[in-house]
Parts: sequence; structure tokens; C-alpha cells
Amino acid sequence: MALLLPPSVLQSPSPLQPLLEALEAPSDPSAQLHLLPALLQKLITLTHRSRYDLFNQTSTSKLPYDVFVAEKVRSTVRMAVSQILVWIDHLEVSMFTSAVMQVWVCRQAIWSVILSWGGYLETEVAWGELVEEQARKATMALTGSGGHFSETEIAGWILKTMTILEQLDHGRTNLGPEVIAWCIAVSACSFAY
Repeated sequence: MALLLPPSVLQSPSPLQPLLEALEAPSDPSAQLHLLPALLQKLITLTHRSRYDLFNQTSTSKLPYDVFVAEKVRSTVRMAVSQILVWIDHLEVSMFTSAVMQVWVCRQAIWSVILSWGGYLETEVAWGELVEEQARKATMALTGSGGHFSETEIAGWILKTMTILEQLDHGRTNLGPEVIAWCIAVSACSFAY
């Protein structure tokens, strides 16, 4: 995986864009959806490991070097997450309903990687907007499904995603009563943890 993410790719403003473009129009999206969380995890690991080599601070900067580097790492990870989520959204629009669960399993895995990483900061506006957008999509998927999916397992993956978003940033998820109703409707034993 390190061959796919050399330092020049990690330093670019869109670190995963070339790889995601190569994944366009999959005949079987399950392999790509399974790959994305591992790809994100590897990007985080490589960026963290090489952070001092990847990011150079100008001599006129007033920020401490460690703060500057941490901001760059968070920005790189956020851009990668954003690119992955756009790719997933594009795939979801072009897919049949049979793959809806795979999409939500992937979304949950992506946010699980971010939660495990520990670099998410509630005070960063761009991250908060990303969480807010994803929570809104999850709420719409639950409340606006209109019978689009009947399996509680899919609802379970959406709720697991929302749980992670809530753990990351309670203030931005804005969980409403419609989500609470789904939490009650979907029993905890109806999907695997």
C-alpha cells in the first residue's frame, strides 16, 4: 500500500483523487468499498509516520512547528475522507438498491477509522461540516427511505454510522426524534457489532 501512497501523493492537496479516479465505474463495487477503509487507514499511518518530512513550515510562521504539522496532518486526512465520501456518494447514486448496505458498511468503517485515529477536533469547522453533512445523509436515509429498504440490518449500519458521528461531534450531528424512533425500532440484536 505504501507504493500507492508515496510522499509526493501524501503532500498533494487531493491525496486520494488519482486512486479514486482509477476506481471509477466498478462492475462489482463490493471490492472497492471494502478497500476504501484500509486505504484511509494506510494514508493516516503513512502521513503520521512521515509528517515531519512531508510538511515544511515557512520561516515567517508564528505557529509552533508541532502545531503546524498537526494541522497539516488533520487537513490531509480530512481531504482524503472528503474525497472518499464523494466517491461513495457517486457510487451510491449509480448503484442498484441491492448494494445500499455495502455503502453504509463502508461509511461506518470510514468513520470508525477516524474515531480510532483520534485526530478529529470538534473546533475545526471543515471537519464539523463534514460530520454534519454525513449525519444529515444518514437521517435522510432512515427517515426518507419510504420503504426503500426493509431490512433492519441496513438501518442498523446507518445507526452505527450515526453513533460514531455522535461520538466524534455531538454538537454537529443534531440527532432528532426521527432518529431516536429508528433506534427503538431496530433492536440491538438485529445486526452484528
